[in-house]
Amino acid sequence: MMKALSSNKPAQQLDTLQQLVSKHLSDSSLKEFGNGLDFHATSTERGVLRWEQGRLVAALDILNAYQRSRRSRSSCHVGNLRFVRSKSFSTDPRTRIIELLKRWLRSNAASSSLDEEEVRGVTGLCRDLLNYPQLFPARNPRSFMQTIAEVYEHLQLQLREVLEKDKSC
Repeated sequence: MMKALSSNKPAQQLDTLQQLVSKHLSDSSLKEFGNGLDFHATSTERGVLRWEQGRLVAALDILNAYQRSRRSRSSCHVGNLRFVRSKSFSTDPRTRIIELLKRWLRSNAASSSLDEEEVRGVTGLCRDLLNYPQLFPARNPRSFMQTIAEVYEHLQLQLREVLEKDKSC
């Protein structure tokens, strides 16, 4: 019974993520990005040479650090020998949402003016993700939920800056 529940978890994660993305994001390319067949993980390098939005770059750096440190290990014991195999995360739901966020952050970091609704949408997506800790249990010292919480903090600060700029104009 426990095996059946754990094998269904990625499907539950992907379904939840797709619902949250549909709820919060209006950009159709981002909505399909996490669900599309042409999905692939990108580099863990910043990928932004010049930027206007420091908070977005800080959030991007957090996501890249998470991906660099993310590990999954399974061990096999044969006699007195222990073999450890590292697992690659290329299409799991966590990677998909991280890549979606990285794509948005990279495309908006150099923008001199951010759309309030877009920032609200991505901030809301991160906030709602934090409501599902049981769906994304921690398996590494730097957990997925901790990473999303840090990104959320930076997005809140970015939203505050956008609102202050709109208010002063």
